Amino acid sequence: MLPPLRRVARAYRWAPALLFASLLVACDRSPEAVAIRELGRRGIEANPAAYVASARAGDAEALRLLRAAGVSGDPVDPASGETALVAAIEAGYEGSPPPS
Repeated sequence: MLPPLRRVARAYRWAPALLFASLLVACDRSPEAVAIRELGRRGIEANPAAYVASARAGDAEALRLLRAAGVSGDPVDPASGETALVAAIEAGYEGSPPPS
């Protein structure tokens, strides 16, 4: 029969691996990871050019997902030098006033 300490050590030998696996699963559920997955399903890359294109198209859901994925607030499209705000205004999207 094994001494009690050895039995405990044997029972918990997989604990570090299980802890690591649970941390990986928890990280995968972060809002950023969820947003990046959803953008991938829509065929949108998380970059400034996609943010400007979504603003131009008036796609509020894509803009929300891009913000959650870590794209900055008013990025500049590297190809055109245009900001998301300018693209949205030129496309005629002025938005709605904030609730009072």
